[in-house]
Amino acid sequence: MTPGTSRMAMRTFVLVCTGQILSVLGSQLTAFGLGVWSYQRTGSTTAYGLMALATLAPGMRAAPLAGLLVDRSARAAMIAGHLGAGACTFTLALLVHLGAAPFGAVLALVALTSVCNAVQFPGLSAVTPRLVPPEHLGRAQGALQLGMATGQVGAPVLAAMLLASLGLWPILALDALSFFFASTLLLVCRLPSVPRPTRAAGALAEAGQGWRYLRAQPGLLGLLGLLALLNFSVGAAQVLLKPF
Repeated sequence: MTPGTSRMAMRTFVLVCTGQILSVLGSQLTAFGLGVWSYQRTGSTTAYGLMALATLAPGMRAAPLAGLLVDRSARAAMIAGHLGAGACTFTLALLVHLGAAPFGAVLALVALTSVCNAVQFPGLSAVTPRLVPPEHLGRAQGALQLGMATGQVGAPVLAAMLLASLGLWPILALDALSFFFASTLLLVCRLPSVPRPTRAAGALAEAGQGWRYLRAQPGLLGLLGLLALLNFSVGAAQVLLKPF
């Protein structure tokens, strides 16, 4: 990259990351608000656990497909994901505001939002090295992680304040706006294309390539297993801790 191109790419990175951090903040607001809302409404820890499951599990199941979409066009996949998640969250806000939000419909919309959100982090991981020069990549990733973590830590405090003063639907509306804001930034920013991998015979075969790569890296596969075990243990504690 020339110095001018490098500065422009860094500005693009800052804009894209700002949108993604605000989107994560909105999602964390919704996750906290919906958890409290569902527990207050039902008094059931099982219902609270189902809400947490709908928030996470569908996105995990959709992650291999999300990776395939990002390989084809990270920008298009991220925009489509944000717009889909924003539409689901806006619909949920409208149902809650009208007092017509059965628990099953809420779970379905949360699950769809989780699927749409599955492209966010793979897409951001794909475009970041294309925007940031190699010598600044570590600092850029650190700043990005700091912004994400700040949103995750601050979201429960802000969500509790908003929930007590305004109720749930304004939180959902803010989350929907954050998705549309992030997609708007992606539309106006020029992102470099990501080289496409060699195509296999179909989507399932391409997903299989990723699994075969992991199997060929025992250290990476073991790390993923350790992280899965850690997240499972922490997740069980979190589901029980909040109702307590």
